[in-house]
Amino acid sequence: MRNIIPFLIIIFLIPLLISQKPVGKNEKPYVDGEIMVKMRSDISPVQQEEIFQAFLNEYQYLKIEPIRKLSNRLNIHLLRFKPGIFNDEMVLEEIKKHPYVELAQFNHFIEHRQLIPSDQYFDLQWNMHNTGQTGGTYDADIDGPEAWEIGTSGITATGDTIVIAIIDDGFNLTHEDLRFWKNYLEIPGNGIDDDSNGYIDDYHGWNVYSNSGNIIERDHGTHVTGIAAARGNNDKGVTGVNWNVGVMPIVGSGTVESYVVAAYAYVLEMRARYNESGGTKGAFIVSTNASFGVNMGQPENFPIWGAMYDSLGMLGVLSAGATANANWNIDEVGDIPTAFPSEFLISVTNTDQYDNLNSFAGFGLTTIDLGAPGTQVYSTRQGNAYGYKTGTSMSSPHVAGAVAYMFSIADAVFMEAYHNDPAGMALVIKQFILDGTDPLPTLQGKSVTGGRLNIYNSAMRMLLPDIIFSPMSILKVLPPDEQENEILSFTNNTGSTLNYNITYPDTLDWISLSGTLSGTLSPGGYGNILVHLDSEGIVSDTLLAYLTFTYGTDSLFNVPVHLIVNPFVGGREYEGMEAWGHGGMVLWPNPAREVVRFEFSGLNSGMDYKLSIVHFSGTILQEFTITGEQAGLQLNTASYRAGSYFVILKQGNKMMDSKKFIIIK
Repeated sequence: MRNIIPFLIIIFLIPLLISQKPVGKNEKPYVDGEIMVKMRSDISPVQQEEIFQAFLNEYQYLKIEPIRKLSNRLNIHLLRFKPGIFNDEMVLEEIKKHPYVELAQFNHFIEHRQLIPSDQYFDLQWNMHNTGQTGGTYDADIDGPEAWEIGTSGITATGDTIVIAIIDDGFNLTHEDLRFWKNYLEIPGNGIDDDSNGYIDDYHGWNVYSNSGNIIERDHGTHVTGIAAARGNNDKGVTGVNWNVGVMPIVGSGTVESYVVAAYAYVLEMRARYNESGGTKGAFIVSTNASFGVNMGQPENFPIWGAMYDSLGMLGVLSAGATANANWNIDEVGDIPTAFPSEFLISVTNTDQYDNLNSFAGFGLTTIDLGAPGTQVYSTRQGNAYGYKTGTSMSSPHVAGAVAYMFSIADAVFMEAYHNDPAGMALVIKQFILDGTDPLPTLQGKSVTGGRLNIYNSAMRMLLPDIIFSPMSILKVLPPDEQENEILSFTNNTGSTLNYNITYPDTLDWISLSGTLSGTLSPGGYGNILVHLDSEGIVSDTLLAYLTFTYGTDSLFNVPVHLIVNPFVGGREYEGMEAWGHGGMVLWPNPAREVVRFEFSGLNSGMDYKLSIVHFSGTILQEFTITGEQAGLQLNTASYRAGSYFVILKQGNKMMDSKKFIIIK
């Protein structure tokens, strides 16, 4: 396990609520002598300037002076007047009377808003909220209270119950401060695979050691679970990164690699079933955590383990991995899992309460993505207790919890895009997490981001992005030897002019760009480019690349592009698939909401046909047997998510027809 022996520290209790300027009795709730005014903005800039100067001259008797212009577009100014000469309210009312003033107000103080949970030992959790209570550095934390002010839900905007899968040595399932996921389609203890998922009695989760649903109790896994997902604001114990998420416990973190692969296989099965059933089976797992590994392991020797991260990623799951508890450069010596090159793995190292890289933690400019608190972290313990542990084991669950948190605050538009392209939008979530890190000197040149996890910063990048992309990820499904284009639009969401430049791996022959790849965006300005996708010479593959959008001084955003080449799409002959010239189908309405109707023609009497409904990510959702005498079929799509789908009609190994249809909600 990737934790080391804890040591004793002294805890000092301090006030938890902080504000920029607390307002006491008889104090003004605004900056003394400052007023903001919005002048008319529906006139030319020259006229605005002339009118503003005339306005200042008119109110000379109030001793008004300009401080600065707050918005060119909206014509908003910050003004100063000499307090004490006139009553503040009188000054404000006089300014409001001016015919060219649309709005006027005082410049109020703003409180630093935080949601401090009521948990009994929250003051010991410097990792969530560091005020120096452990002798550490103020704000050397993940900004938990600031982020929780935004949201603390365990359910997405599209109604999915969020689950984190934690693979570890064991779990205290009855701990008062933990919420564990349950497989309610399974009847515990009856010796039957009730939900037909291939696992008997997996009501509580899975134990790969005993190949059963018997979850053993251990301290390490219990501590890790509390960091990611202890119940928050419940007057008990501690709080996790996500307060209300469910944790899927999987025992399988040690001894031999086959146990690890089997553990991830359970996660894969349950998330695949969720996708395929429209959420009626399996579990909406968004992240996994691995606080274990193989020191100095080389990825080329562990190809099956490494492939699990890509397989999970294609379903929409991001994985967090703890690096080695040793002062090693992982780029040079290797590590499993944190040296794996999978885009869907986030590799994590250990930072302390002073925002330093722990001296017993791995690092690597290309292998380790970011740091997270891992030194003397207070969390849940075996036996319904609480206590400290140290190690990268404690760092990675912060990130697994952060992924779940990001899903909890994502809006419905983001979540619909995610359900249509789970792999691409999972990578967008990863981008927000990496971009939101706080830079640390001790991680510069020693990690990809050079920073430590900050969930509030990441939330702000999701909710208030500098650049708005449409779409945020691109997914195309093509048959071999086809071409198709996608328009990528982008809008400057900042208040200043930005220079931008778009690049992509031009060594790839399946993707190219056209349009204005570099230029300037004014505030609110927009542009677009054409993304050309080409499957020539590709029989069957899943391809990934990024469009890198660099803007401003040193900011960038990576737009994921997936191309799935599927020989079963398009109704043509590939890889021994004999195309049939007779027969076919029509469907309506398209787009559809609740029902799609199919009408068949030219089918041979006495023959059976297979009709497959396929999500454009390649997942087969439903299959029907059609007889040659059957004229039509009505498909109820009420449980389907909005997005694009294919219907494929085959007879044996022969494809007759395929059609694309769209579901809207």
